[in-house]
Amino acid sequence: MLVSGCIQQIKDTEKQEGYQAVTIKELINDTTKYDGQKVSVMGEFTDMRGKLIPECVPIGTGENPEIREEYKVYPSVWGISNQHGEIGVDVVDENGVHISTMPDYKEGQEIELKGTIRSTTVADYCDKDIRYKSMYIEVNAKDVDIRLKPLPKILPQDK
Repeated sequence: MLVSGCIQQIKDTEKQEGYQAVTIKELINDTTKYDGQKVSVMGEFTDMRGKLIPECVPIGTGENPEIREEYKVYPSVWGISNQHGEIGVDVVDENGVHISTMPDYKEGQEIELKGTIRSTTVADYCDKDIRYKSMYIEVNAKDVDIRLKPLPKILPQDK
């Protein structure tokens, strides 16, 4: 009874902050349902930089692609995963600038991400006329464990 009370308290707190607790499975099963919504997701940190890309010469023009219902992972440097799949992460700073720095998490480390779901499609590597449903979690850099190097006061081109 105490555990269910704690879980309810966490859900109540997240609702107050405007974040809805969802699972990776829920997000993957319907990539557009949570588009633009603030969510809280639990899973494991996944380094996605070493993903194998098929060797092929792409065919097609990509002008009128067929959108397939099958889910494909958004290509990003890192993501969040569990036994149901993985979701790419896009980190932005307070000015909306995208940051590709890897966070200071270990592969497989349990993490919670709070961010906004962005539905999209991703291209097939070998056929430009095929796209797959996808989505990513857009998170604020201050909400993840990333150590950014401060910019030098004088940039090289300013000298």
